[in-house]
Amino acid sequence: MEMQEQTLRAMNQALRKVLTPLVRVMIRFGFSYGTFSEIARSVFVEQAYQQLQREDQKATASAVAALTGLSRKEVSRLTKSDDAALVETEQKRNRAAQLMSGWSNDPDFSSEGLPKRLLLTGDSDSFAELVRRYGSDVTSASMLALLTRNGAVETDGNTVWLLSDAYIPMGTPIERLEILGTDANELITTIAHNIDAASDQRVFQRKVSVDQLSADDVADFRAFSDEQSQALLETYDAWLTNRARQLSPADEMQKNERVSVGIYFYASDHAERSILKNSEEGEQK
Repeated sequence: MEMQEQTLRAMNQALRKVLTPLVRVMIRFGFSYGTFSEIARSVFVEQAYQQLQREDQKATASAVAALTGLSRKEVSRLTKSDDAALVETEQKRNRAAQLMSGWSNDPDFSSEGLPKRLLLTGDSDSFAELVRRYGSDVTSASMLALLTRNGAVETDGNTVWLLSDAYIPMGTPIERLEILGTDANELITTIAHNIDAASDQRVFQRKVSVDQLSADDVADFRAFSDEQSQALLETYDAWLTNRARQLSPADEMQKNERVSVGIYFYASDHAERSILKNSEEGEQK
């Protein structure tokens, strides 16, 4: 019983820490508690169904209701939700990132590790061919518009050139929120996996953390960290692109796995700055 109480307290504390920055963003964008509650109930239902299926139990509305504490009527209603739009947004982000990786690492579109300036159209080493090879079913016009909107490329009408080492879709609030959902999900999924996995099945999850730094120390380390982190991610990116390029058509039918490695920088004044910014904007209104 004592262990259960300690686990519950630890879960409560973890949940508050996870929700604090998320709720701050929700309030910033005008999301109500009712909206959050509806989404939370939907996710509880979804995960309960998956849990029952993993345990080879009957995944009925009654069983899900028992696991979640929701009524059977609520469970039935929530199973009809549609996340197609969110899936489409994430797919676009993945295709854009994959395309930019190919542009920087595929020798057909780069030279000595630097992306080439490409003709918009053509049968080889053109932007259209780059999109055909790395953009899945997205048209070259749609991809060009997406990358241009986010400041990743520029074009003079005949050629196009890459401006950024990485695709960071920050052009609109929708794209910024999509990053919040995808990247936070991947990090928490990794942590959740390591909680349950055997020691030899856990994946890499580490961080360094030091306090009692001055503001100048933080600024200096941020510059150092940005440089080192970008170099490491470019090394990973080149390795992955080269390996993916080696796939034969037969391999493509069998392999559809995706991996991500993320690096983040946190400073204790981030939350304070967000609160101050929101307060100032509220006063201006």
